[in-house]
Amino acid sequence: MDDIPQEEIETEDPCSFTGPLYYLSKPHREVVQEYFDMFHEHISSDWRDNKELLELQLSPDAVQVFVSAVWKGINRFEPVPFEFKEDMPKVHRSAARPVNMRVFPDA
Repeated sequence: MDDIPQEEIETEDPCSFTGPLYYLSKPHREVVQEYFDMFHEHISSDWRDNKELLELQLSPDAVQVFVSAVWKGINRFEPVPFEFKEDMPKVHRSAARPVNMRVFPDA
């Protein structure tokens, strides 16, 4: 590992689970309030004043579906079998990639 720059060794791999981790780190009532607060910005103005839709979104059934109170993990009936070749490396570190300056503001 002498040929790998120290900066790359110390750089964490990206986490694709940040959304659920953020959600799980907060009290449930706070996440429910965030769910309610998002209505105005995420629902089209054509639908925002629809009373039936609002009742549905505020219902306990909708809250249970979109803001569940309990993390039950990934529900699979059987484990996924993995087979590895014996000569495969035990660890893989992805190389850090520079951001193209044209897309830097969006990144």
